[in-house]
Amino acid sequence: MAVGLVLSACSKDKDTPQPPKENFVMIDGQRLEIKSVRALHNKSRGRIMVNLQLSRQNRSWVWVDGIAAELHGKTIDLTKLNAKIGLYFYYFNGDHNIFLLNSAQGQVFDSGTLYTSVDPNTRDTEINLTNGKLTYEGKEHTVSLYYKGKADKMVGD
Repeated sequence: MAVGLVLSACSKDKDTPQPPKENFVMIDGQRLEIKSVRALHNKSRGRIMVNLQLSRQNRSWVWVDGIAAELHGKTIDLTKLNAKIGLYFYYFNGDHNIFLLNSAQGQVFDSGTLYTSVDPNTRDTEINLTNGKLTYEGKEHTVSLYYKGKADKMVGD
């Protein structure tokens, strides 16, 4: 009888809806609000691009751009980036790049993983960067981000 109670209690936990994961960007310990998201999965060019706008005046953003066949629907180890993945990762704030990483130039993260998915028809987008650390111009940066939702079209799409 006790086993039955334990099993029924466990099955109820599975049925309890979990709250949705919150969308966020965290850079160098600072939590930044996502104001809007634009995304593109261009099959003819073979690219995925996600632009997370962090200000309404388009003066602060995170940009992720890479080869769709290497990124779409996959979790990649950011310490093992290469030219084949073709990942560009930017954080721009105000009038300058805070950091800019280009895997085609051999630049990699010190740690972290990245999952990216953009549906080319519906623009349902999910991007998850966890435990990201990178060094840019001699300064160490930390970055984590998560977004799941519908993105707007990119200009020229």
